[in-house]
Amino acid sequence: MVNYQYAELFKKDSIDKQLTIETDDKTTKITNVELHQEQFELTESICSESELTIGSCEAAVLKFTVSNIFLPMKDKMITVKTVIDNNTANPFQIGRYKVYSDTPTADRTKRDIVAYDRLYDVINADVAEWYNALLPEKDSTTTMKAFRDSFFGYFGIEQADAQLVNDDMKVEKTVEPEELSGATVLNCICEINGCFGHIGRDSKFHYIYLEQEIQGLYPRNNLYPADDLYPREPKSTRISKSLYISAQYEDFLVKTIDKLQIRKEEDDIGVIVGSGTNAYVIQDNFLVYGKGSEELTGIANNIYGKIRGIIYRPFSADCKGNPCIEVGDVVRLPTRYEIIESYVLKRTLKGIQALRDEYEATGEEYRSTQVNSVHKSIIQLKGKTNVLTRTIEETNSKITDVESGLSSEIKQTATDIRAEVKNTADGLSSSIEQTANSIRSEVSDSVNNLSSSIQQNAESIATEVKRANEAEGNLSTKITQTAESITSEVSKNYETKENATNTKTELESSIKQTADGFTAELSKQVTETKQYAESAAETAESNAKQDTADKLKDYSTTTEMNTQINATAEGISAEVTRKLQSYSTTEQMNSAIRQTADSINSEVSKKVNGNEIISKINQSAESVSIEASKINLNGAVTANQNFKIGLDGSAEMPKGRIGPWNISAEGLYYATGENEQAYINIDTIILSTASAALRVYPSVLRLAAKDEDGEETRVFEVDVGNGTVTFAGDWDLPWQQERSRQ
Repeated sequence: MVNYQYAELFKKDSIDKQLTIETDDKTTKITNVELHQEQFELTESICSESELTIGSCEAAVLKFTVSNIFLPMKDKMITVKTVIDNNTANPFQIGRYKVYSDTPTADRTKRDIVAYDRLYDVINADVAEWYNALLPEKDSTTTMKAFRDSFFGYFGIEQADAQLVNDDMKVEKTVEPEELSGATVLNCICEINGCFGHIGRDSKFHYIYLEQEIQGLYPRNNLYPADDLYPREPKSTRISKSLYISAQYEDFLVKTIDKLQIRKEEDDIGVIVGSGTNAYVIQDNFLVYGKGSEELTGIANNIYGKIRGIIYRPFSADCKGNPCIEVGDVVRLPTRYEIIESYVLKRTLKGIQALRDEYEATGEEYRSTQVNSVHKSIIQLKGKTNVLTRTIEETNSKITDVESGLSSEIKQTATDIRAEVKNTADGLSSSIEQTANSIRSEVSDSVNNLSSSIQQNAESIATEVKRANEAEGNLSTKITQTAESITSEVSKNYETKENATNTKTELESSIKQTADGFTAELSKQVTETKQYAESAAETAESNAKQDTADKLKDYSTTTEMNTQINATAEGISAEVTRKLQSYSTTEQMNSAIRQTADSINSEVSKKVNGNEIISKINQSAESVSIEASKINLNGAVTANQNFKIGLDGSAEMPKGRIGPWNISAEGLYYATGENEQAYINIDTIILSTASAALRVYPSVLRLAAKDEDGEETRVFEVDVGNGTVTFAGDWDLPWQQERSRQ
């Protein structure tokens, strides 16, 4: 209740009341004169549900009609005050509100105004950005006090001084929301502290705890004056018969809460405090996701201490208006048969001079099984549940730890039992299914596309391992065991456009073993690569056998021979070996072909007394390499359409190198260093050093000497075509000496 100096005047009749409504920008001021026929209505509530819901926060709504006001007021902040009995120096402030609707009437003579307090913006806001900024990382934490201070600071709303029961609670980042409503955050804050929320007359947010044990003990024949019983003062504001016009009430009292459960979801065990039957359930409050039993029990005890003594009578009453009474206050109304002691959970204040109040408190005698929390769909980062569900047909037990991504579940019916464990963070899962005639277990790794399974019945046991990826394709191995046989299978299915003729490849091999023997089988791969490999393997094996037969004819020896074929999903290998020992000579020969999806390797070796000769052919999609001491090529050979060897042994190559000579389309070129070269072409021969150069052309011979700067100092040139001989430079000629003697 508001502590106001002139509060008692509201109880009196014929007291003048002057209402003023003024915008913050001072452009509009409304008084009793402009208010049309005292049409003024203020509705406030902390819980309008049919059953008491802890944590409820509802915005107050103000409605009034004005005349002779022509300036629109939409989106403006207004302050509402009343002056009682001309006490202008100390007006009573009813509150501050924001206009959301300003609708003119059809005749434009009046305007219907609807305004809400600041809680309206909070409830309808998306605060995901604020939440993610306050708790940016998965391991970010704060306290409840700091959390709520930051929340209201985000909206610029001041909180009334209050110490909440779980203010010291650690708040962790438990959700990763793309959207998060302000209503969800506000409800969860108040709920986990066992209180309600409301914007007061002072425009501050107030946390409201309902008074406990509000009922008084009144003198009765069996009560007073007794030695062991005494009257108890009620914790309420008395509204006498003269102050209310009518009152209705229920014949029952809303029984006190004697048990509290906090859980994550329906059928989750969570934690329970109290041992009664009238339980209050807090469910899906994201502020306590992931908390252990010990911490959660402490939180629950704090809340339980604030709500277990709540007991009241549902009622409604029409009374003289008194704005000093606030929602959450305790009132007492004496009637002919009962004294109504209850809470003002909802009130509607109407009128100006003939001020009226409608008080209301709803509730059921015993709590229903309904959940009392606000349900929102948000991505959880933390959360632990232990859910046990039983019906006549099925028992289901599930334990979940959202933070670690772990869960386990057991389902049991009359026909089967299924157990499953999941690790969603790593993509791992395992399951066991059991019926009267079979047991199946499976382990899978979705990240690496791996799985293994065991299928067991009275007749057989089958195990299977599978792996699949883009590079390898689908690989699988399977072993089936019965009383008569054991069968093992290896398979590989893949698709490729590079290393095989056909795009789809299927490889399978199997071994079946019985008491009589075993059989091995390799399925045919229908691709040109496979056909080539099989042909090469047969040729190599045939050659090796023929060679062995020839050698055995020549020697009386001890012979060891072995032929082996190995097939897996990854590759095929064929190998033939022969070892001959005769006198002082030991000879060992080997041929092998190894084939995989991306290569074919063939090798033939011969080892005589430690000296080894090997020939190899390695083939892949990119290259073919041949390695041997001797390579014989019979027939015309062409390399890259340029280098050619004819059947007659002639060779053609437009480019190449012979020793130091470079071959080009123009001729032969030999360069040994700067300014030193030799060049031969059909019409040109050049021999040049740093000091001299010889050039031969079809009809010209030219010889020149050079100095250190590369300048020609002496030139001798014979031109057969012109029939001339030219000398240039400094020459010492014999006939010049004869002329000098003369």
